[in-house]
Amino acid sequence: MTAREQFDAALAALLTEAHDFGAAEATAASQATLDALRSENAVQAASLTVKDATIAAQAAEIARLTALLPPEPVDPWAGMLYGANDSHFGPLNAALGRELQVRRFYEAGWPSTPTQKMRDDWAAGRVPYVSFSGPSPATINSGAHDAILASFFKACKDRTLVSYIHEVDNGKAQPAEYVAACTRIQRIKDENAPDPRLVLHGPTLMGWAFTVGDYEKWIAPKVDFIGADPYNFVRPAGSPPSPKTGNLGRDRSMAYLLGTLPAFAKKRGVPIAIGEYGVHPDPARPSFKPDWLKATDATLRAAGCIAACYFHAPYGEDGPWWLDRQHTYVTDTTARATGTPDPESVAAFRSLIKH
Repeated sequence: MTAREQFDAALAALLTEAHDFGAAEATAASQATLDALRSENAVQAASLTVKDATIAAQAAEIARLTALLPPEPVDPWAGMLYGANDSHFGPLNAALGRELQVRRFYEAGWPSTPTQKMRDDWAAGRVPYVSFSGPSPATINSGAHDAILASFFKACKDRTLVSYIHEVDNGKAQPAEYVAACTRIQRIKDENAPDPRLVLHGPTLMGWAFTVGDYEKWIAPKVDFIGADPYNFVRPAGSPPSPKTGNLGRDRSMAYLLGTLPAFAKKRGVPIAIGEYGVHPDPARPSFKPDWLKATDATLRAAGCIAACYFHAPYGEDGPWWLDRQHTYVTDTTARATGTPDPESVAAFRSLIKH
């Protein structure tokens, strides 16, 4: 081998050795980087494990504390209850074949203890809806009846609807004195009722007030509900005209009869209640009254009504208002039941009662 060849061979060997050394060095650097990444991942994994354990412990503590909280209160007035006036309550119950949920009645002076009718209703699982006609607003506002009111409300331990002076807007008091009296009654009720959510106090006004908008002056700044007594006074074709209106009246939906009351009550944040309502049958149109009752149910539920009491009686303005039978007018002032049953209206009303 020539000297030149020997030199070239030695140079090639050196270059090869240099290349192998560089590759090894690069490999070592890459391995170190990988080892560092693995170490960092291990640290992060350990940190996540600690965080997961902390979150699990916090969730367990939240669950423990939540279990100690009292349950959310159930609204005792959720849904709408159906009832009727006291005078013919039993016969209507029998005709319907199921128990009505509210009994509407009227008392004179406000007593110091719940009346027997109220106690009977509570025992039967019903809601008493009672109006007290006395004492006078002047007596209430003087404070002379405070102790009696306090005693009364302390004894009210179940669902109750209470109004002061039935249909006061029928010339029975002045708005200012009435509102002041209701404000005092409301305060005493809130301070003394074992559960103020169960015992609701509010005015029950005449039906016409809501169609003309003349009612807000009768409603105290704080009440639990607003009651109304709307009637559909339409008479069947061929009847004598009404002495009050001079005509047969117009067929009015419940939405019309309530007027602006639903919006006003919603703004106040209180429900409405129907203390009395009724509609005449039309013997020539058997479906008229049942259809009106069903449409009324939808309107009242949408309006936030908690109780609706049908006025099932042979009397009252433009009466009778029997639910379960037909009647016709024999004079301009008087209607007489014909004795003909009205099973369609009974079935419609029965279907609306939700137990």
